[in-house]
Amino acid sequence: MTKKSSLKSFASTKKATTESIVGKPFTYSIYGENEKDGYPGNILLGPVTTTVALDNDFTDIVIPDLFVKGDIYVAYTQVT
Repeated sequence: MTKKSSLKSFASTKKATTESIVGKPFTYSIYGENEKDGYPGNILLGPVTTTVALDNDFTDIVIPDLFVKGDIYVAYTQVT
């Protein structure tokens, strides 16, 4: 069965310090499920580059509606 997925995610639940990642770029990608073993499979979105919130609060990422079968996986990497 195919379902519509709408997701709002947060990069972290712990506030960042000015010395750490605030204002620095990171990339994120979304992967579908590998039907053979349940691990991440094909890339559905990304990589997308964005920046950690300057107000030291949650960083919202915009994910368009995706139609998926199974689970999705979100990967993010700090760029600098």
